[in-house]
Amino acid sequence: MFYKKLDIKRTAFSYALIEKKTNAEKYMNTVLQDYKYIVRQLAFENVKINEKQAEALLSSEAIISPKINHDSYYGWENGVAKHINHLGLYDSVIPLHFENRKYSKSSLNSSGIQNILLEKAKSKIADNEDILINETKIEKDYQVVVKAFILSDNENKNQRDWLPYAPNMIINNNRQLRDNFILWEDNLKLNVEIYAPQTNYVVINNDNAKISQIVSNYEKAFLKAQNELKNTQTLNIVSERIGDRTLYSLENQSLLNQKINEINKKLMEYNFFIEYKVIDEDKIDLYLSNKTNSLINKSYKIASNYPVKISPSVRAIDKEIKNRLIIKANKWVDFKTNTTELVDDVPVLLEPQAKKGEKSFYGGKWLYHSPASVDFTTIDESEILLINGKRIEVLDRHFSEILSNESLIIDNSSKEEENKIKSYEIKILKYEKNSGNVDSKLEYEYKIDLLINSNALSIDYKFYAWNPEENPDQKKLIEEYKKMLMVIY
Repeated sequence: MFYKKLDIKRTAFSYALIEKKTNAEKYMNTVLQDYKYIVRQLAFENVKINEKQAEALLSSEAIISPKINHDSYYGWENGVAKHINHLGLYDSVIPLHFENRKYSKSSLNSSGIQNILLEKAKSKIADNEDILINETKIEKDYQVVVKAFILSDNENKNQRDWLPYAPNMIINNNRQLRDNFILWEDNLKLNVEIYAPQTNYVVINNDNAKISQIVSNYEKAFLKAQNELKNTQTLNIVSERIGDRTLYSLENQSLLNQKINEINKKLMEYNFFIEYKVIDEDKIDLYLSNKTNSLINKSYKIASNYPVKISPSVRAIDKEIKNRLIIKANKWVDFKTNTTELVDDVPVLLEPQAKKGEKSFYGGKWLYHSPASVDFTTIDESEILLINGKRIEVLDRHFSEILSNESLIIDNSSKEEENKIKSYEIKILKYEKNSGNVDSKLEYEYKIDLLINSNALSIDYKFYAWNPEENPDQKKLIEEYKKMLMVIY
């Protein structure tokens, strides 16, 4: 059987005898001084004791004392000083005497050895655990190890040391006066170590029921989060900064947090939530975490390299495009104001700006009353400019053109011409850099429609035939010249 030492050590002192003297103090002054004897051999070994004896040792109700032969001493015999040859002690093993406690006391106060062991075991378990005593087998076989120390012989008692016992060491016996008793004491000290059988205690965790519920909630939260992530395939965030396409940006992380929180709202009932770690410009690792319960791990990874797509908002693209696509209106005559003064042409919004698709953005439809100039500067070769479906060659990354109606003079007699409005579709295609501008690498498409109203600039006219006989105004115009001719001829 394997024994394990308890963290309790007892120290016991041997004693020779206690005798009552009517005048003890006077007697001590008349008797011979301390005597000595030799302990030739002490062969210490493990001593088996029962549970009751172990309890007595631990609770200081007993003292371990070696048996000393008191017939060997230097002293008085029948009032005459006499030297008696000592016999020495030849016992091979120190016998253990369980007697009433004398003057060696332990600080341990316990009613049973099993309680001592139980308290030691409890100090090793967590607060939420208990030991099942009825299911734990505790052996009642204990061992004692005795180690002897002898006080060194020195006239200066303050400089005496306890030395480990060695064969043939001399033990100094001294006398003490205690409450009119004379105590003859051997300067022999024993350290006692008690070994108890190693016991495997059956421990129950009181939080098992809680853990079971937490695991159930984790499974539900995991499935819920997994379904949400599978349905989306990618976390899409819309940025207000067109050139900011990395998750290392604090602004984009804030937008990502909003997306993650949308999923977390669906997990609140399970007391779990999703956290992430950025591992690339457009990828994250996802964790299912809890911060409210210490019974389980803080977080579990549920997805690696999950994609995050950062797309610019309609407003961001429109703002960015407007910084480079400049449409400048001219002046025109607004006949509705009954004046011929030239005024600034203020375009009229016919259709609002909108996002038409995942990669398609619409800048609106605008009506102009006069020719408008278009000025566009590209970023690099990854952009293409189209007007009415025709690709425009952009030299040195710059394009400038005046968009005008080709029919500035119309015949009001023709209703078809009267209602004619010239339309221009301006489209900008932005591709990923170094992608060859293939459709699969399209980042976004921006389109804006411009309309030039022909009627606003048209000159109203009508042809009249020359017939003075039928037209009074024409006849009046030439009548004076006819009279002059008659006078001359």
